Amino acid sequence: MRRATVSREAVQWKNLACADVPPDTFFPIDRAGVLAAQAVCARCPLLRQCAAWAKTAGVTDGVVASVLMPTLGADRKTWKAVGEQLDTVAATGVPMESGAERKRPMPWREPEFQHRVAELRDGRRLPWERIVEVVGASRETVRRAYDAYLAAVA
Repeated sequence: MRRATVSREAVQWKNLACADVPPDTFFPIDRAGVLAAQAVCARCPLLRQCAAWAKTAGVTDGVVASVLMPTLGADRKTWKAVGEQLDTVAATGVPMESGAERKRPMPWREPEFQHRVAELRDGRRLPWERIVEVVGASRETVRRAYDAYLAAVA
């Protein structure tokens, strides 16, 4: 974990739920360990502040503010997702659940999404790249939705 410095005056760190917890708790090696670390974070009165600090401190590895942090060599997409999770925790004070970063909705299965993609492709004759931008999904998701729509109307 990269060490970061923060002013103790900025936040009352002594009130952290993790203050008396062994540091190894936050460097889990399995899902049970992640859940244990997140349980500590969930009862912390300073969860929001911790998430905001983690976002600016560039922390790697381990669980911080209930978010499983990526390793130093993680790709940009992973860092972006973790940043969004930290933003959510900082804004809401609601801890992340274990595996939340892996739980991804599958909008291509939703009939409304399929219809929207088909309308953009067939009705407006937009190219795939533009549809991806409009609906905010990956090209693969958009193609799956379109294929599912075609199968449903066939």
